[in-house]
Parts: sequence; structure tokens; C-alpha cells
Amino acid sequence: MAKQFQAWKKKLYKTFVAHDRTPDFTNKAYVKLRSFWDEFVEFKNSKEGHTGMIKNQENAKQKQYHHHLGSCGYRTTIPKWQKLEQEILDRGIKPESLH
Repeated sequence: MAKQFQAWKKKLYKTFVAHDRTPDFTNKAYVKLRSFWDEFVEFKNSKEGHTGMIKNQENAKQKQYHHHLGSCGYRTTIPKWQKLEQEILDRGIKPESLH
């Protein structure tokens, strides 16, 4: 849920704040934003908001290991790996990494 909210704020910034536009608050997707919009724009345009954005971009550039498990994560993937490992062992193959 947090990632969805983060993505939503990024989309609002890129679509509206960065281009000095305001969303149509009569649109169902933006109705609840009306009371928070001015504060959101003020923060995004503030020195603190800009500093945080730059810092996060720099941190993202340093990332070396990217997530490749998809939306299911480890909870779903580990049982698949265990099943594959068991199939290999059942065929009589003993991996070197298994000690």
C-alpha cells in the first residue's frame, strides 16, 4: 500500500506540480485532494521537498541489486525453489552448494 501511495504522489508531481497545473477536482480520482492540494504543492516546491527529491534520486542511482521476484516476493517464490531443488535431488543430482 505504501508503494502505491508513493507512486501516486510521484504521478501527481510529474503530471501537475512540475508543470504548474492543478487537477480537475470534480474528477472522481481527485475529489479528495482538494483540501490537501495547496499544502502538497507548497511542500514539493519548498527547499526541503527539493532536497529530499535530489537525495532520493542519488540514492536510487547507487542501487546495484534490483528486485526480480515480481509482485509475489519471497513468500511465493521460496516454495517453488524448494520444489525445484527437491526434483533435482530426486533425480540423484547433488548440487555442490548443498552440504
